[in-house]
Order: sequence, then structure tokens, then C-alpha cells
Amino acid sequence: VRLAAIDALAEQTLQVPAIASKAVEYMMDMMNDELESVRMNAVHSLTKLAHFTVVTDTMCTLLLQGLESPRAELRHALYTLLSQVRMRVPACLVLVVQSLSKCAAIFPQDQ
Repeated sequence: VRLAAIDALAEQTLQVPAIASKAVEYMMDMMNDELESVRMNAVHSLTKLAHFTVVTDTMCTLLLQGLESPRAELRHALYTLLSQVRMRVPACLVLVVQSLSKCAAIFPQDQ
């Protein structure tokens, strides 16, 4: 049900951009889900909505936690998302660069 809700919300947001901030907020909440499939779907849907997304400090922290995942698919999806969103504050961009550098050391196959 959560997978379908995420997909439907992403598609609805593309049709009605006025709901983007609430949709992004909901999808960020889904990044905490216990099921990896839900987290993956949230990342893919957030990527579809990247042009509506301005990453706040809290969102940045949550997204960067996903880079520690042992699953390459999730990390690669996050790389794509992080490359397409805007950061609200420069400090967030610095955190992203530091996290990517750390991730490259831990997962050299991702380079």
C-alpha cells in the first residue's frame, strides 16, 4: 500500500505542483520506513520531483544516512537524487561532498 501511495503522490504532484512541498515531506518520512523497497521507491519518486525539491538541513541528514547502506542500488539512487536537488544552505552541500568522499572510501566500486 505504501509503494502505491508513494507512486500515486509523485504522479499527482507532477500534475499539481502546488502540493509539492507536502509530497516531498511525506516521501522524506518514507525514507525512515523499515522496508527497503519503500525507501527505494521514495528515493526514485523524490528524484522525479527533484526540480520541486530544496533540501533542508534535516532532509540532508536523512538522505546522507542512506549512503551508508550496504545495498549499492540504494546508494546509486541517492547519488542520482543528490545530483539533481537544490540545497537550501551551503553547509548542506559541504556535508554532501564530505559524505560522498567518505562513501567513495568505503565503497570504492561506486566510483
